[in-house]
Amino acid sequence: MKNTAIIIFCAVLLVSISACVKRPPDEPARTILSYSEPIVNPPDDFLVLFNNLSIGQKYAEITFSANEVWEVEKLGDGRYSLFISNFIENFPVQSIDSIGFEGGKKYQIVVNNVYYSESSVFFVGMKKLDLSYDDFEPKF
Repeated sequence: MKNTAIIIFCAVLLVSISACVKRPPDEPARTILSYSEPIVNPPDDFLVLFNNLSIGQKYAEITFSANEVWEVEKLGDGRYSLFISNFIENFPVQSIDSIGFEGGKKYQIVVNNVYYSESSVFFVGMKKLDLSYDDFEPKF
């Protein structure tokens, strides 16, 4: 009888503990690409890594395979500025935005840090959206 009570107590304790442990959701790993090499025909969901970002600007060159709509997300220190450049004008991204990109055309992802001297890591998230490029605005 005493052994049964101990077994039941241990089982209830294990169930209680396992219910309290939070497990992160199973998300597929995103491909990480470096800003220092040209990005051509990227995967549908990826991150651009800007490492050791200190004062100044860093650029990533990117070319898409077709006319597509992408979500562009600023992931990292909110004090840094993020722009998409088509070499004529800049499209600022405050936090997250959707942009129509023309296939075969070169763009730059520009990360700008003018105020903070500490070096840090900064990511730009990019995810292809299932939206019609022809019907979408803004195109850039």
